[in-house]
Amino acid sequence: MSNTYELSPENAHIKARELFKEEFYWSPIEETSPFGSDDGSDAFYQFREWRETNKTASPFIFIETLLDTWGYSRGPAPHDAEVVEYLMERSVLGTNNVIIAVGFGQFVLEGKIDKDLLARTIQSVEAECAPSRLSVFAEDYRSTRLEQLTILRKALDKMAL
Repeated sequence: MSNTYELSPENAHIKARELFKEEFYWSPIEETSPFGSDDGSDAFYQFREWRETNKTASPFIFIETLLDTWGYSRGPAPHDAEVVEYLMERSVLGTNNVIIAVGFGQFVLEGKIDKDLLARTIQSVEAECAPSRLSVFAEDYRSTRLEQLTILRKALDKMAL
């Protein structure tokens, strides 16, 4: 596999190119893009590489391994309440970012999304729309994030068809 792959509409499955029209989908830095956060970008590229040798395996095998490797599945260990709260927020956001990136990533790569992954991706997007989750972001970014999450949610409905 070439290490020069760049996530772009030109390199995506035709179904992804047709559905993901908004520019933010392809941004490597837009936090709400499925691939714009550090977690989302890393998860997508690692999933792409993993998928080369695991074409028929459940994407959840990859997700569970990655989350475990990154320590998100274990939860926080420190006893300082403020640190625990931060790590919990970071773990929830990171886990949702990974699931969203792999869900949208499978569609970018294959033009389809695993049925169970679709359901879990919808849950992750909807969870990030909650006021408590939006409050993690800067106040002046929250409305943009919610708008973009709403676009992602609508796209998921179309991906299911």
